[in-house]
Amino acid sequence: LCEDTPNSSEPSSRAPVPSPCPDLEQPRITNAKVRERIAASDTDEAEHVAAQSAATALADLAVARLAAGRLEDAAQHLQQALLIDPGCQAAFHNLASALAMHDNLRAENFDAIRGHLLQHADDFDWVRQYRRLLYMPCFLNLEFVQGKCNLKCRMCVGTSAPNYQDKLAFLPADDFEKLLVAAPTIAGITLSSGDSDPLLHPQLARVIDIAASRRVRLEIFTNGLPLGAGICRKIVESGAVSMINFSIDAATPETYRAIRGNDLPRALRKIEMLQAIKKQTGSDLPRVSLSFVAMADNIHELPAFVEMARQLGAHRVFVDDLIGWHDGQGENRVATDNPQCFDFIHDARRIAADADIQFVLPERLNGESSLALYAASGIETNSADHAGASQPQPTMDADPPAQSADIRPHLDRCGWINGVWVRRNGQIDPCCMVQNVADMGNINDGPLLTNDKYARVKDLLLRGKVFKTCHNQRMCRYVQQQKAAGIPLETITPEELSDVNIGTLTA
Repeated sequence: LCEDTPNSSEPSSRAPVPSPCPDLEQPRITNAKVRERIAASDTDEAEHVAAQSAATALADLAVARLAAGRLEDAAQHLQQALLIDPGCQAAFHNLASALAMHDNLRAENFDAIRGHLLQHADDFDWVRQYRRLLYMPCFLNLEFVQGKCNLKCRMCVGTSAPNYQDKLAFLPADDFEKLLVAAPTIAGITLSSGDSDPLLHPQLARVIDIAASRRVRLEIFTNGLPLGAGICRKIVESGAVSMINFSIDAATPETYRAIRGNDLPRALRKIEMLQAIKKQTGSDLPRVSLSFVAMADNIHELPAFVEMARQLGAHRVFVDDLIGWHDGQGENRVATDNPQCFDFIHDARRIAADADIQFVLPERLNGESSLALYAASGIETNSADHAGASQPQPTMDADPPAQSADIRPHLDRCGWINGVWVRRNGQIDPCCMVQNVADMGNINDGPLLTNDKYARVKDLLLRGKVFKTCHNQRMCRYVQQQKAAGIPLETITPEELSDVNIGTLTA
């Protein structure tokens, strides 16, 4: 910027003086309305207008980044746009669209999308256009196999049915992948069956690969006996299986044989093999859960069962209530028929707390009213606004915190609002306990987001209503909580399920 002083004897060669620098004390305002509002000292409105303009520009920039294949940059721009202006519909739509198109509208990404809708439900008119996203499923229970089991457990309704086929049928791996395309918000799938075992599926390895490729976590409910070393290593190394629940129901060989007709040490060796392979590979997954169907003649073993779970390195003990046996005859009697039932549960709860094991009890076996438990824990139990659009309660957690008792917040609506039961043929039902109560369509019919039959039922559930058959569900936490609180259950009517109502509930 400095020049040498020229020799006075030579002609002057001084450069011309540059133009004056623009006044840095005066901002440049390109938006006329922003300039107008600032001039009028209406700075709040000026900021609002500028934020809208900036968010819209970022939303357009993100689309250009997407066209160039730069998804991560686009997502960052769209998130920034929503921080600047939460009411920018273009930014919200483009973010949800980009995630869906790249098969990434799952888990925390979907939580963020749905959370934005819930947070601003009353702020912007356009939010209601995306209402169906509120009850797109985060998880589903899948009838993975059917018709044949390697055990014939004493209390199993499926294998005891007079029309039991004793012939294995299964969901093909190709259909499993189509299901994930139809339900792009799924983050977790429970592989289960009422009359068979998922480990008997002949294409299980491929199913695990498909789930891993789409970042979907699987949870498997099994008796464990079909678990071989090869598939066990596949499960561990894939990282796709978040938890395996081993159905055991006993802490002694004698009780196990009486209930399940097989050898307890053999079943425990399967769990030990899984834990050994996890240790070899340095993997924390899958976590181990042990389930226990509580009955009058095995409830005394529950404390020892929890201690056994501790020794096996289990993360969770899942206690089931006996269902499907209502005559009170024979050996299959509910746990509360044992006069010391709640003493055994109390001891088991204490051992679980000491071992930092998640201890999940059905509502009826908590030993006192669940609302009393919630009050003792200091958890808010407000049940107002049952028909509102407050945060839906997820019921499947890939990594739930360990806790000493099953003390959970009060639900404002069906706990399955974020999940569905899908049969092997693709038929959709509200949950694993309530089936054939409404036509929710078929998951093979196309994208679930455009399934009107599914949306009609989910919208009614979102409003806090239930089906008539739900009233007698002992295993339904929402129903039992409502009854304990003295809140009448609102029942879905046949008229509300009629085709003329399709499209009106989600308006």
